[in-house]
Amino acid sequence: MDAIVNHEGLTETSAARALASACSQTGLRSQSAVLLRLGENAIYALPPEGVVVRVARADTEDIKRKVVKELAVSRSLTSQG
Repeated sequence: MDAIVNHEGLTETSAARALASACSQTGLRSQSAVLLRLGENAIYALPPEGVVVRVARADTEDIKRKVVKELAVSRSLTSQG
């Protein structure tokens, strides 16, 4: 059963599946992904792409608000180099 459905949180398998899906939708390559952290969220480095990807659980009530805030912070940091 998928972690999102059973609310057990992320597993390495469910996080990798979400990463692969997101990468395929955005044109990023996930084959050389390095799992940096697995907890409430999964954090992956994609060295060839020069990006870090955060996979969050989708079963939290305020996920959309959190994503908007985190994207704003990421964009601000990126704009500052």
